[in-house]
Amino acid sequence: MGQFEKAQQVYEVMLNQTTDDREKTFICNELGGIEDNKGEYKKGILFYERSLEIYQKNLPPNHFDLANVTNFEGRE
Repeated sequence: MGQFEKAQQVYEVMLNQTTDDREKTFICNELGGIEDNKGEYKKGILFYERSLEIYQKNLPPNHFDLANVTNFEGRE
């Protein structure tokens, strides 16, 4: 098993265990990056979109973190 797969497993467990929205957004961004690096761009975008949805519920529309997630989505 490669490093991406190991990291993905750890992040998926963390995502299922946390109730903190900021942690969820961080984890979703990391999972999106892992999928991108594996060439699974559509899966990566789904994680970025999930992160963006959580941010939009909790942050003002001009918050810096929203720009970061949008930047990740725009790479693909």
